[in-house]
Amino acid sequence: MTDPEVTTLAAEGDPDAHEGPGGGLANFLYPEPAARDSLSIIKWWEKRRVPYNLFVGGGGLATLCLLWLNSLLLPAGNALTWGMFYPVAAFGVIANICYTLGPTIEIIVTSSGGGRFGR
Repeated sequence: MTDPEVTTLAAEGDPDAHEGPGGGLANFLYPEPAARDSLSIIKWWEKRRVPYNLFVGGGGLATLCLLWLNSLLLPAGNALTWGMFYPVAAFGVIANICYTLGPTIEIIVTSSGGGRFGR
């Protein structure tokens, strides 16, 4: 059974609304409308934490590879040191702290009645 609000939004051209099963990425990023209670919001965010960490970790790994290549191309005084790992690790930790703020902010906004931005 389809939700009339979703059908209306899809008819109005809302790119975030869709009917039916959709594609894999669309279902992952924009699942069927669900209850907006705190537990559902936390589940939505936590389901996406591992892929998020894979992207953040991939960026960190790419950064370390570029630093390593840079140390090979530059004179010996610029060799790869442990100190180069700290900012990359700090970025990963801070990125996860910010990610954790996502569901917190969404719960606050939803519970205050502001969950329907611009609609």
